[in-house]
Amino acid sequence: MIRGERELYVERPAEAVFDYLADLRNLREWNRRAVRVERLDAGPIAAGSRFRSRHRHAGWLETEILSYQRPERLLLLARGRRLDLLVELQFEPREPGVALRIRLEVRPHRVWRLLAPVILPRFRRENPLLLAELKRVLELHAGADAAE
Repeated sequence: MIRGERELYVERPAEAVFDYLADLRNLREWNRRAVRVERLDAGPIAAGSRFRSRHRHAGWLETEILSYQRPERLLLLARGRRLDLLVELQFEPREPGVALRIRLEVRPHRVWRLLAPVILPRFRRENPLLLAELKRVLELHAGADAAE
């Protein structure tokens, strides 16, 4: 199992950041690994909502929102043939924005478990770039909201 934790400060209200991240269809806007994302159910996004996504290297993942505590905590479980991924997002308001704490647990399957020592350095190198892009996109949305 691979674990990681990061914190990111975003100059945007916690509710807006929570809503954006809870809708996994937004994933392609900031995560270049995401190739396709679709919602598998209807209605408001909440605990139990499900998404399917295709990612470079990870393949297809089916993700369920396990916990939806707006705007404090979001817990996601993604399952795939190559790996399972548990993502916990915690939102702490810090004026004028929010501190976003991201905890990951990656559980590679089969041969991917053996490749983990090779994949891990690349994963650690790319994640700060993904987080920087997430911050940029979130704050860009904040600027667009203010202009409307």
